[in-house]
Amino acid sequence: MSASEEMPIKATMELEEPSGELIEWAKDNINEDPDKREQIISEFRDLIYGLAFINNNTYCKISLILTHLVESVHPIVLMMLFLLRFLRARHFIVRKAHRLLINYYKFKESNPQYFDNVKLERLRELANEEIISVPPYRDQFGRRIMIFRIGAWDPSEYKINELFQLTMGIIELAAMEPQVQIKGGLVIFDLSQLSVTHAWQMTPTIANNIVQIAMVAQKLSSYRKVLSFLQMTSYVIAT
Repeated sequence: MSASEEMPIKATMELEEPSGELIEWAKDNINEDPDKREQIISEFRDLIYGLAFINNNTYCKISLILTHLVESVHPIVLMMLFLLRFLRARHFIVRKAHRLLINYYKFKESNPQYFDNVKLERLRELANEEIISVPPYRDQFGRRIMIFRIGAWDPSEYKINELFQLTMGIIELAAMEPQVQIKGGLVIFDLSQLSVTHAWQMTPTIANNIVQIAMVAQKLSSYRKVLSFLQMTSYVIAT
């Protein structure tokens, strides 16, 4: 196999506990106090359970999810990890974390096509196309990087919904990493090879879905949330 044919090096998940340095950074930037963490998680859990009795399907579904976690093999660990990512994303302000959790599940309810009937083998093939990639390195701020090379996408081979399914899968996995929860991520759209064929796919509905997914990716991390568009001319717009 030649150098040009070698498989690209891909990122592996980093699920270990945050380092002392990262915890200190979290204290200063997202109000995470290890001494108060369990107490705040308990307040968050109690708020969810309390609101579950309101006549609202979304609240009830989230309560059922938490109940399942509590009854699983490692209930405390799973529940803490599940709620912690939402607290970190909202600087440990319980009400804001709760609103984020509700909006997240409303997004999932409104877009079942990205989460249901997912064909994993098909997504593995799509991932190997490097249309959507996550490099093994982070940026200078310690953020995960996700790159979309839209010009490498062949619409006749892969449906737009498959791109969205893979994107949501990557976001879900990334959101499990403590460093992503604390430092956030950088999403880059490389439009350098965009063609008329690709442009025809960008209906108003598809464009709106791209924005929604980008916002979900940004909201699930706590800090330095950046969305960039670039071309080979290195023209970058960051928000």
